[in-house]
Amino acid sequence: MFIIAAGGLWALYIVLGRRLAHATRGANGLAPACAVSALVLAVPGVASARGALFDPKVIALCALLGLLGTAIPYAIEMYALRRVPARTFSVLLSMHPAVAALVGAAVLSQGLGARDIVAIAFVIAAGTGALASAARVRAAQ
Repeated sequence: MFIIAAGGLWALYIVLGRRLAHATRGANGLAPACAVSALVLAVPGVASARGALFDPKVIALCALLGLLGTAIPYAIEMYALRRVPARTFSVLLSMHPAVAALVGAAVLSQGLGARDIVAIAFVIAAGTGALASAARVRAAQ
């Protein structure tokens, strides 16, 4: 049930994100969304961290994390949503866990089993195929 819900929410994200990408210029639609999510997440953050969250160092680190971990990646996704078909974008979105696994292996010395490597290879092949297919469709138009 959770897998179906997650798939449905990813589909909703792609559809709504594509609409937002086409309705705004640059990353203008992203700024209000990031501000709202920061406010929503600040409430439980302040409740659990109490006064420690108001330390200027912590605020600076949170801002840096928000920029590098959310704002820039979502701005890149908005750019992609304007330029590639939704079906191609959805396949490329499946690369997130594969990239995370590779970073975990390289940076954190987390091991990858043979099955993990084969799965990552399939995801990369699907992404490559989706991009090649989208390029052929665009060239034919």
